[in-house]
Amino acid sequence: MAQREATSLRRPPSEIRLSEVIHLIDGPLAPFGDADQLRVLIARDADHRALYQVFLDVRNGAARILENTSLADIIKNPDSSRHKSRKRYLTRKPDRREA
Repeated sequence: MAQREATSLRRPPSEIRLSEVIHLIDGPLAPFGDADQLRVLIARDADHRALYQVFLDVRNGAARILENTSLADIIKNPDSSRHKSRKRYLTRKPDRREA
């Protein structure tokens, strides 16, 4: 059985947002590019503008949830399927100008 190394955090879990963790591991939050790239596509590609707008809306929704969920939130209630941050930000109408 392999031994695990202990890991310590530089900040408390309540100050570490999931968006930070994902950005460090995977890069942009959207698999289609970052918000600025999507805005450029929306402006330049009239034939596919609606599709790129949907991608931007999906990216913004994910960003809202991840930016408002901390590691501490997950640690406190790891089995919750209706986490307060997800519920609050999923019901909010997206702002198309958000990054």
